[in-house]
Amino acid sequence: MTCVLRLIPIFFFLTSSLMAQESSFLGISSNTVSRSKAAALGFENTYGRYVVYTVKQTAAERMGLQPFDYLVGMNGQPFSAEYNLHDALGATTPGESVQVDFVRAGRLQSAQAVLGTRSQADRSHRPDQEDPFLGVAPDHNTAQNEIPGVPVRIVDCSTAEAMGMQDGDVIQQIDDFKMIDWHDIGAAVNFRAVGDPIRVVFVREGRTYEESLPIKSEYETENADCNSAPQPAVAAETPVQTEKVQSEVVEIEMEDVTSEEAEAMKRSKGIDMPVVNNLEIERLKIFPNPSSGIFNLQFELPNLGNTSIRLFNSSGRLIYQSDLGPFSGDFSDRIDL
Repeated sequence: MTCVLRLIPIFFFLTSSLMAQESSFLGISSNTVSRSKAAALGFENTYGRYVVYTVKQTAAERMGLQPFDYLVGMNGQPFSAEYNLHDALGATTPGESVQVDFVRAGRLQSAQAVLGTRSQADRSHRPDQEDPFLGVAPDHNTAQNEIPGVPVRIVDCSTAEAMGMQDGDVIQQIDDFKMIDWHDIGAAVNFRAVGDPIRVVFVREGRTYEESLPIKSEYETENADCNSAPQPAVAAETPVQTEKVQSEVVEIEMEDVTSEEAEAMKRSKGIDMPVVNNLEIERLKIFPNPSSGIFNLQFELPNLGNTSIRLFNSSGRLIYQSDLGPFSGDFSDRIDL
């Protein structure tokens, strides 16, 4: 079915067309890049896919693909406006060997592997005790003033707070990766295990700082006693008051969208809503953090289908879109409003 969900207030659409059989699965979560981001990263091809994470027991893992790899072609054919990753995978079958061309650290590379299916992948999620957590949230109140990077707010008792970071600091680099937007922060943090060192370069009032500490887990951060925490690595000129970011699970009721509701939405918001009710969705959960403007979206699709997720604000502006292509199984993403 088509799911409509009103939240804060947001309109959430998840559509899927059922498919008869499993398709080829590369095993990555990835994003497109804007022309400005491509220019900042030195990418000539603006039609590629920027890897956020790879899935275990998939062709991507066998190829050795990593977060921040930029996929630019398959089997020698570059991606373009007429030929993207979805098109390339759609022309293959599971069990077929493919070559993926990608840019890593400014160098064009290639790797080969045999494609599998989504059901063959290990899509298990790390528990909170094993989930690395830097402790930053988007700061929508800080003007960047042409400073490249991502303005952030700081979570109590976190690794970021132990580094001496403050609300309004602008993260420019994590390890050797340039931070352009919030997607980059998530990819960089998740690209490690709890206890591994994480190096953060950030700017505050025109001064650049660089700090490195072992990263805590989300569980450790949320259950820490801040009163017994060590002093921050960077001395703050003035006391900074932070707040504990809390989340709660929102109970969701789903219902089919009627043709009258779809027409009203198109008339008032300019949003074209599908009314084909063939999507079976299970375990849909939303974990909002009202203080940070971030929420986690999770659901499961038991059947394979071409799947698209769209989020609109109350004025009808598209604020999030993810085209998953042929998809079944568990989905989870952290979304910044």
